[in-house]
Amino acid sequence: MINKFIDPLISIIIVLAVFSIALFVIFGQQKALDEDLTASLVRYRSIESEGQSLGKQIVSKAKEQLGTMVGSKCAEQSYNAFIVKWNEECQKQGLEDKCSLPREIAEPLISEYEQAESECFSNQ
Repeated sequence: MINKFIDPLISIIIVLAVFSIALFVIFGQQKALDEDLTASLVRYRSIESEGQSLGKQIVSKAKEQLGTMVGSKCAEQSYNAFIVKWNEECQKQGLEDKCSLPREIAEPLISEYEQAESECFSNQ
């Protein structure tokens, strides 16, 4: 009679043992997958952050270079306007272009040019 109870009991114990081992393996794999997923997420966020930082650097550098180009063009235009005004003053004095002007005429022209050139780079 004891055999009738022992055989099913052994079968139940074996099934429970197999089930426990299966659960242990499944949960172990789940934990490993969770850890892999977390590590991948951390790497993704790091790469995303680096990408955003790099993007900001590129935009900043592009703005800087564009500002320099615009400022350089503005400065060139300021210089050309200065030369035109200088030569006009030379002609008013009865002199040739690129003449030596008296200080009282030259200084305001130079100051105006320096101010215009300064504004080219300060408005960026």
